[in-house]
Amino acid sequence: MIVVFSYSGDAGTTPVLKWLDYFSVPYIRVNLEEEDYSGISLKITNKKTQLIFSQKNGNVIDWEKVTYSFHRGGMFRFNNSIYSSDQKGNDYIFENYTLMEYRSLTSFFYEEVSKKCLGNLIIFNNPLNKLSQLSEAKKCGMNIPETFISADMEWVKLQARNKNELITKAIQETIFQENNEGSFLELKSNLVEPDSLEGKYFPSLFQESIDKKLEVRTFVLEDQFYSLGMYVPNTLKQSVDFRSNVDNLRFFKHELPEKLKAKIINFMDRLNLNTGSFDFLVDRNDRYIFLEVNPTGQYDWVSTCGLYDVEKKIALYLKKKHDEYSQ
Repeated sequence: MIVVFSYSGDAGTTPVLKWLDYFSVPYIRVNLEEEDYSGISLKITNKKTQLIFSQKNGNVIDWEKVTYSFHRGGMFRFNNSIYSSDQKGNDYIFENYTLMEYRSLTSFFYEEVSKKCLGNLIIFNNPLNKLSQLSEAKKCGMNIPETFISADMEWVKLQARNKNELITKAIQETIFQENNEGSFLELKSNLVEPDSLEGKYFPSLFQESIDKKLEVRTFVLEDQFYSLGMYVPNTLKQSVDFRSNVDNLRFFKHELPEKLKAKIINFMDRLNLNTGSFDFLVDRNDRYIFLEVNPTGQYDWVSTCGLYDVEKKIALYLKKKHDEYSQ
């Protein structure tokens, strides 16, 4: 049996499940954010570790009967409101204590599940630091954008001398902000002029602005690459972030150089990844420049625009693992 970890509204999960149905592979979908971590039960002996998870719907999953897992996203949410402390006045201490206990229990759960899993719950629980990504990519021989981080804007200007424009973006995560109409505003990458920077701020990330020929999104499934080239007219200033110009994008299948593929595989091995969505820029000199990898990045639009049938290939991969571990 396959366990598919996901979350409500994920566009990439349901098509994979439909293919698992087609191939007659048994599975259970678990949206961890909707489940209770108190459903975890463990038995650790000298001989083995037994892991049981009881879902809210009454279904009980014995991991000895699980052949493989697929992690699309979603994690347990900490909530100690159903528990109470008998020691009045020590609520803060009690909450911090239960939070540490929660982290120890769920981290072990993620570690056990990730031993046989497409995706990695450990990494999702402790997200890959994007600064570490840049460092590892450089070690693997990939090109990266020149990057500056500081709270001192005068220092940033000094380091970025002779550059007309910089890109600024979050060090780690994109921000979602709700406006008055109830929709969400997404704060992405933006262009800034170095001379406009002054004063001191919270430590901020800046990167050199690259004169790009195109952007590339690559979904990697173990050692298979599914890439999509994206061309954005350079006349559009906001083309610094392709998500701001979806209506103006031109998509086309794209093949990465074999040397770059080898570097990506090395990078994934170093970070213990077996899947992920990579973002690259290609500059006017045809250099591929690594931006970041998302271990659970969306692949549905890459599959659709590139006619790759990624969802089917993921299901076939899971079927292969299910058959292998069922023996």
